[in-house]
Amino acid sequence: PRPGGGRADSFSNLPLLLFEPGGNPRRIVDRWFAGNDVALNPTMSLGSVEAIKAMVGAGLGCAILPGMAVPPGERPDLVTRSLSPRLHRELAVVIRRDKRLHRGLKALRDGLLGLAASPPP
Repeated sequence: PRPGGGRADSFSNLPLLLFEPGGNPRRIVDRWFAGNDVALNPTMSLGSVEAIKAMVGAGLGCAILPGMAVPPGERPDLVTRSLSPRLHRELAVVIRRDKRLHRGLKALRDGLLGLAASPPP
């Protein structure tokens, strides 16, 4: 079975494989379902993206994973869809106060902060 259109309600009667509770990826998914008024009842919670992909590939359920977990062409046996509404998360740059910013680290930090200041595509 496949969720239609990637909407939260399309997962309600499907076997759902998710990350273990307690981690940020699971909190994001939990909030997405709650924000769409859909009760979450996962079939199984796992701690490994690879284990989740293997179980989906074996036909044991569907999953919500980051897009980078299944790059296009990597797993032709899996069908991927974007969620609607889309899921997103905020990331932070954390650098120790006593860490010397060498040229490479400074360029990385400045690039990330520049992206953060840009409007989303």
